[in-house]
Amino acid sequence: MKHAVIIWEKTVYFRTKDGWQKNAIGKTENAVNVLADNFKKGSKFCIAYDPYILSTEVVDCPKGPRTVMRESFLETHDMISNEETAWGYQPQWSSGGGGFSTYLSYETNPSLLPMMQKAEEEKVKISSVYPLATLVSQTIGAPGKTSVFLMIDSEIKQAYMAISSFTGMRAIRKIFNSEDRPVDLWAEIQLFLAEYGVAFDFVGHSKPQIKIFQASNTDVKTECPFWSEMNNACSVDIQAFDALEKLLFAVPSRHIGSMTAGFPQVLNIDPVFQGLAVVTLLALGFVGWLYWSEQQEFLEQQQEITNQKNAQAIVKNQLLKNKKEIESLKVLFSEDNLLASKEKIRFIQGFSEGLPLDYTVTNLRIFQDNAFQMDGILWNLNAKTTKENVANPIIMALERSVKGVLVDSKKTQFKGQERGELTIEGSIPKQFVK
Repeated sequence: MKHAVIIWEKTVYFRTKDGWQKNAIGKTENAVNVLADNFKKGSKFCIAYDPYILSTEVVDCPKGPRTVMRESFLETHDMISNEETAWGYQPQWSSGGGGFSTYLSYETNPSLLPMMQKAEEEKVKISSVYPLATLVSQTIGAPGKTSVFLMIDSEIKQAYMAISSFTGMRAIRKIFNSEDRPVDLWAEIQLFLAEYGVAFDFVGHSKPQIKIFQASNTDVKTECPFWSEMNNACSVDIQAFDALEKLLFAVPSRHIGSMTAGFPQVLNIDPVFQGLAVVTLLALGFVGWLYWSEQQEFLEQQQEITNQKNAQAIVKNQLLKNKKEIESLKVLFSEDNLLASKEKIRFIQGFSEGLPLDYTVTNLRIFQDNAFQMDGILWNLNAKTTKENVANPIIMALERSVKGVLVDSKKTQFKGQERGELTIEGSIPKQFVK
């Protein structure tokens, strides 16, 4: 059977056949002792976890899974970098401007993990752990309305308060009485409501909705000094902790608000099976070592053969490359394209004088039929650059600087702003060929 448990500040609440009970605890892990003393072995527990070391804030966040959210939270909450620190968040809501927000709950001192480890030792089965913010997200938050979540135990002067205003603002605050910091419970509650726009002189069509969950020893109607004003100005619904139990049981499995989602998963094995597992692993390890040794020797032989084949392939490719270069040189010598005559030098110098500084020549070829082809790259381009306003000035400069040069504008190619490649083709006088 599953039982609902609320660990709230330094008190643990649980329900028995006699109704809701509560026990004060020093450390959070002491709650395990309370559950072991009051329930049968084999009982399962679903826990609402919000002790004094847990803080909850409304934070901006991206829209994504836990790994993405963790990276976002680490920028401002580095304590969650510790794997032993429990933390969780609630379903994100749109916060305007395309952004998102959520309730981030995190421990200021790791306490849940030690409690879970102690529960494992004591055979206390804890099936799920959620912060109170998970119950808040199931209760309030409808757009266009002001809704309030109040959880009160007046006997020990503590309250858990959450609000979602009609303007979209959300907040959570905890009140906890202590010897060094006594509190006026009802004054703090009224101050929180007023701070976020819940006034008792409210006049309008939609009253603020206030859901109050009171402990078994608390009676808001008789104890709250402003009950009449609040009840008249707001729509108030008072329920016992039974309602919190229903909310806790209604949380879907694998809800993103789980406080144990980041904990390492541990597989527990019976001691007898642990011994058998060790012997089996040792035997498998020995067999595996023998197999690995044989495989290692075989792999080394195969690697040596592969290295030899690769070396032979490299030598063969280099020889083929050399052969191709020699054949190309033979063709060039036969066509007299390597003779650097005075006319060719003068032609190249004339070309260079006619080119702009932002045009770099990458290749210049001269053919036997008086044709030439010049490839290059233009560097200073802009959005208005076209083939006409790039090529025409260069063509005119070439034809002026080298007499007899004719450029074929139809064969001139410009490959766009991204690449900046410009190819110019045309013909030159015969004296520059021989």
